[in-house]
Amino acid sequence: MALANLAHQVVAEQHRTLPQGHSMAKGLGSADETITELLDGLGIPRERVVSACLSIPAPVDAEGMISATALMPGWTGVSLATAAERALGLPVLVENDANLGALGEATWGAGRDIRNVVYLKLAAGIGAGLILNGEIFRGATGTAGEIGHTTVVENGAVCQCGNRGCLETVANAPHVIDLLTPTHGRLGIPRIVELARAGDPGCRRVLGDTGRVVGLAVANLCNLVNPQRLIVGGELSAAEDLLLRPMGESVRLNGIPAAVRSLEIVRAELGARAHVLGAVAYALAHVTPEALTATATGAATDREAVGEDGTDREAVGEDGTGPDAHDRSVAEPAPTHR
Repeated sequence: MALANLAHQVVAEQHRTLPQGHSMAKGLGSADETITELLDGLGIPRERVVSACLSIPAPVDAEGMISATALMPGWTGVSLATAAERALGLPVLVENDANLGALGEATWGAGRDIRNVVYLKLAAGIGAGLILNGEIFRGATGTAGEIGHTTVVENGAVCQCGNRGCLETVANAPHVIDLLTPTHGRLGIPRIVELARAGDPGCRRVLGDTGRVVGLAVANLCNLVNPQRLIVGGELSAAEDLLLRPMGESVRLNGIPAAVRSLEIVRAELGARAHVLGAVAYALAHVTPEALTATATGAATDREAVGEDGTDREAVGEDGTGPDAHDRSVAEPAPTHR
């Protein structure tokens, strides 16, 4: 959870870990408690928050409805935006985490000044955020970019989505860990990457194989949307060239030459902060003039909400983590992506 001001600076943040499969009530209750703690710590009344954005690892439609997701059972079939507004007492936007990662990187990170860019998140889940012709592309029902559920192994393992052979079943972080457990014990991704860099052949092989199978899916995506740059984020991106080099080789092998010849594959610059910065940009881009007018009126009468340097601390909430207020990457003008 992070709070940001109207200058896109994150002024406070707090990280909480919730168990996988937690209920919507528990998640929103935790968000409400965290918002209260952060605002109280800054001396800012909740009424001064002009917008909030929730980053969700699932497809989200135009009404804020979450599609079926194995990562968030119990959250589907209801309007999360409506439920969150009731629980938090704030205007709330809901967006897919990969889309927000794409927006963050396109605005302040590795996708700056690139109009056609794909952000690929490789973690427990795999998803892609598409910025096409300078705008987030969601598709008809918000499911664009669900690359983790494209089939790469015919008649492969059953995925949590019900399909067989999905990319997630052979390339997500838990699968990488499972492959190495019989020979290396139960390791986390950071340790696997560390061992691979030190020359461990098993770790290097698994990361390379993962890059190659992801490259197959990326090649198909490039054949369809022809991006200029692929930005790889998520915890597996820490492997850098150990993952990205074989991924690039696979893309060039399996893609149409004209579609992949000029593709640049790079690691995300913002890391875990891509989603929070994307959420800040998204929330502030949707603040209404009425809300800004009310905020300005409140600022004139509530001097405690203004820092000694005169920086207005109106807040935007987001479910994630972000940089501190001194990070120059978040002090740039508001983005134009919608």
